[in-house]
Amino acid sequence: MRLIGVVALVSTALLLTSGCTVEVGGSVGLTKDAQGRLLAVVVVCHGYIDGLTMYRDDTENSDAHSNDRGRWMNESPIKRDTTLDLVGPGLGWKTVVPLAVLTPGQEVRIYGWTNKSRWSADGPAFQVSDLARLDSEHILSALSDPNELVPRAEFRALACG
Repeated sequence: MRLIGVVALVSTALLLTSGCTVEVGGSVGLTKDAQGRLLAVVVVCHGYIDGLTMYRDDTENSDAHSNDRGRWMNESPIKRDTTLDLVGPGLGWKTVVPLAVLTPGQEVRIYGWTNKSRWSADGPAFQVSDLARLDSEHILSALSDPNELVPRAEFRALACG
């Protein structure tokens, strides 16, 4: 009888914790257009993304959204690759928190998310100095060594490979 109780307890614990992980279904990278505007490039390999958040990684602050440096939502789930102008979002996008001035020397991250925490898209950790190196042919991503730029033509294959 004791064994049944232990099995039931372990089974319950597994069921309660198995849904806590958000599955990574894509990748977010940063680039600039020909006019020098900062863009987020979203590659969706599986699932969908509802929005993007850029935030300062500050574990001392308990209010997660107070660290947001920008937050954008789309009217519909993003199920295919897309590019978002982080200053002037296009059709279907809504700016929830406008892109803030980024402080030199401070690490910032960007990622994609869903409203129901079903899927996510990993993005890079970066500093302002990393953005100065961007051009329209390269993407800063979390797919390669830190702060290494990936050729734009290879980004999707690396993200979903």
